Amino acid sequence: MMLRYTLILLLFCLCFSKTRAQQSELDSLKLAELGYTKEDTTKVKMLNEIAFYLMNSNPDEGIGYAEKAINLSLKIGDQYRLAQSYNRRGVNYMRLNQSSKALEDFQKAGKIYEATGNKAKLADIYNNIGAMYVPLSNHKQDAFLYFEKAMAIHEEMGNKAQQAFMLLNIAYVYETLDSFATELKYFKRALPLYEQYHIDDPNEMSSIYSGLGTNYTHISPADLAQTGFRGSQYDTALYYIQKALKLSKEVGDEFGEAVNLKSIGVVYFMQKNYVPALEYLQKAKQLANKVGSLGAETDATYYLSEVYRVTGKFNNAFISYVEYA
Repeated sequence: MMLRYTLILLLFCLCFSKTRAQQSELDSLKLAELGYTKEDTTKVKMLNEIAFYLMNSNPDEGIGYAEKAINLSLKIGDQYRLAQSYNRRGVNYMRLNQSSKALEDFQKAGKIYEATGNKAKLADIYNNIGAMYVPLSNHKQDAFLYFEKAMAIHEEMGNKAQQAFMLLNIAYVYETLDSFATELKYFKRALPLYEQYHIDDPNEMSSIYSGLGTNYTHISPADLAQTGFRGSQYDTALYYIQKALKLSKEVGDEFGEAVNLKSIGVVYFMQKNYVPALEYLQKAKQLANKVGSLGAETDATYYLSEVYRVTGKFNNAFISYVEYA
């Protein structure tokens, strides 16, 4: 009935949004690649960059460029670029929900990074493999396994910035299991690392603030008490989501803005503060519709029907519920 937030699995680069500047850069890369006739590492790099840019806008085309990169890497014997090319193709397969092909490519890349001792890249691959398992109900332990393997490498290397990402991804797995108390513990471990190493990146900070706020919204009082929390649950939720909303507005992230508007509306609904709940949910629905954020629009529509129902506006409640259903 109710869709909670979805955290960004950061190392997938799924937060990469298409803008005019990025489209211009993609067009320039395509022209440069066509004009570059040498079969060398530079050519492979160009092909992989194009595959990266296409992963969200046209993954079918992205796969084609990644396959060219794979074939050329094999031809010139460049193992590093070969692993990168498998990873690029894997992410594009993932965007098409072709999980088995994506997993196969990630595993191929991982074997190369393991054989060549490239621990940092191996950790990235472990993260990607873990992320593949997150949506699969029978593979949550596999998701934990690979995220923890990635975490162990980053701890060994002293890479605290990447540790922050892994903690957030592990928190997300617990969210899918409705283990909100454990999820919150991982958020609390991740937050100081984010504020130390990612404070200058508004997209990343918005992600963790939004996730924290949503966790405080939906965790039960009993589970929250287990964490030692003694404050106001919903006021704390609002505090974090409003920080996320401010950041999403600053960077022009309308998808994030729609989600955060919806989340604030939900908190006000939980508080039985129906006037601001209605205001934020209406704004969220309108913006979500504009930017094509189906999840945020669906959630906002459902909660609008609930606001109308509890305030006695049954005709509006019925209309909104029909839209939701």
